[in-house]
Amino acid sequence: MSADGEAAPTGQAGAHPSDLRLDQWADMLGIGSKAVLTTHEAAAVLRVSEKSVREGIKDGTIPCVRLGRRLLVPVPMLLSSLLRGPTATEAAG
Repeated sequence: MSADGEAAPTGQAGAHPSDLRLDQWADMLGIGSKAVLTTHEAAAVLRVSEKSVREGIKDGTIPCVRLGRRLLVPVPMLLSSLLRGPTATEAAG
């Protein structure tokens, strides 16, 4: 909400992160309408190495589904976990 009591329009720079829908976050991150990301794509979105994504999958901080030998990161689960933020243990460690 702005100082005058009006809600900021969604999708604009002044909007509070919790006011945006997951599809708006996906658009802002350049994911579009993809349902899942490869580890390579997830690394690009998160701006980390692919090794960091695989480690996050292994320790459970990045959601993942396995399809055969492929690791796929579900976009809605990734966005939800990003918006939820780190737990106190993760932030401290």
